Amino acid sequence: MMNKEPNNLLPSLQEFLDSLDEHVWLKDLNGVYVLCNKAVEQAWNKKKSHIVGSTDEQLFGAELAQKFIEADQWVVDQKRPLVTDRCSQLTSNEQQHWYETSKSPVYSTDGHTLLGVLGMTRDISRYRQLENQLNLTTQIFNHSREGVVITDAQANIISVNVAFSVITGYQAEEVLGNNPRILQSGYHDASFYQQIWQTIRDKKPWKGEFVNRRKNGSLYPQLSTITPVFDNELEVVNYICVFEDISLRREHEETIKQLAHFDVLTTLPNRTTALREMAVQIKHSQKIGE
Repeated sequence: MMNKEPNNLLPSLQEFLDSLDEHVWLKDLNGVYVLCNKAVEQAWNKKKSHIVGSTDEQLFGAELAQKFIEADQWVVDQKRPLVTDRCSQLTSNEQQHWYETSKSPVYSTDGHTLLGVLGMTRDISRYRQLENQLNLTTQIFNHSREGVVITDAQANIISVNVAFSVITGYQAEEVLGNNPRILQSGYHDASFYQQIWQTIRDKKPWKGEFVNRRKNGSLYPQLSTITPVFDNELEVVNYICVFEDISLRREHEETIKQLAHFDVLTTLPNRTTALREMAVQIKHSQKIGE
């Protein structure tokens, strides 16, 4: 049977701080370190017995110490937190890690007397990586030649890229919050759109062509891929449509078709077309004669 008092089961402040991955230290108003955790010892490669009771001038070079002192003084004067630095360093296995340091004023229990400055450095490498990935995604999104439309689960538009505006003539602020049906041309019947929605509601991507209407009223064919996006519970949270205007492609195909079957100068059917028509007529005559 445990005979410890409940409060004795709680970790001490030092034990709690030593359990943290963040580097934590406390300095009094004279800039003397009064507390630090194990993460600080490891990061600074100094024993706690050497850190506690020392100042920045005694622990670091003059230039670095002055930088720390100025940041501490700002926190004391302004009486509010400060993010002082973001820096990177290589680990022993040559991996780059990013760190962020913040400092905050520390008060007495009555909240009136300023006692010192609490510092904390945390590894933000994962956040930095996500930030870089987000920036890259944003660059791709904004500079893609294909139009991109992102909707919520209810199919309300929440984001479009620059190419969308170039192709459709609609600026982002004109379509945000609307359903993509504002682009419908009337070229397709209801069953066509029902088939699309049935596919993506079955949590499958849909790819195909349809005709949409620009803001100026003109129609254009587009090749689209509509993909559902899922959360961790595999529930749809967004739909993404990536599309391209294939008007020029269709015009080129029609031109090739014309060149293949009609004389350029006379615009009359050429030899290929004539032979094909003759074959059709012969086959038709044979059926009549049977």
